[in-house]
Amino acid sequence: MHRLRVFEGTMGAGARVVLYSDGISTQILGGDVRTAPFATACSSLMDRYRKSHDDATVLVADVAEA
Repeated sequence: MHRLRVFEGTMGAGARVVLYSDGISTQILGGDVRTAPFATACSSLMDRYRKSHDDATVLVADVAEA
């Protein structure tokens, strides 16, 4: 297993988090992913940025109010 990269930060309610594996290009751009429904955002990212020679995973999550 490669070394994990850990990031910390704060996000307010309504923020969107997008996590993706190395099977997605690092040239990923936000665009309509910020406001699209979860399934649409994931499909859009897979369609546009997935590497054809690798497996890929995308997770889209919104931060809810505390």
